[in-house]
Amino acid sequence: MRAVIIGAGIAGLAVAKGLRLLGWETEIYEQASELKPLGAGLSLSANALRALRTLGLYEAVVA
Repeated sequence: MRAVIIGAGIAGLAVAKGLRLLGWETEIYEQASELKPLGAGLSLSANALRALRTLGLYEAVVA
């Protein structure tokens, strides 16, 4: 299976990771010419952290 994802924000990247774990081929399109830190905070609920753990991303996000 193949999926095209529009937007490389947290949702688009999480969807791509999840689909890849299921064996899908993914392609991400982003309007910005480069991805860079914005200096903004991010608040995540317990359910979001559980989802990130399932995707294997929890440690990187918490760090």
